[in-house]
Amino acid sequence: MNEQNIAAVKRLVDENRHITYQTNSDTLSLHYPSIKTILHEKLGLRKISARWVPHKLTDEQKRKRVEFCQTNLADFGENGRKRLTDIVTGDETWIYFYTTPDK
Repeated sequence: MNEQNIAAVKRLVDENRHITYQTNSDTLSLHYPSIKTILHEKLGLRKISARWVPHKLTDEQKRKRVEFCQTNLADFGENGRKRLTDIVTGDETWIYFYTTPDK
């Protein structure tokens, strides 16, 4: 596993975050275990919701999260102008629980 292969895998993932092991393997003519090692160990990526995301946050991502949290604290603080119910998220999943009655 050389630096060229690592750079090639990184380029493919950057171009398409939904790329699969098989597509990587076919495109670069590398074996599946090599692709897996490059993605997980060398690039520090993992698959979440069929998308490759960095396992560790960059300094810029950390800074943005801190800024966002500070803004929220100011808005929702002791004299804040918003309520917790004012937050709208798009990642909710509703799961209904239903038990069939026993006879």
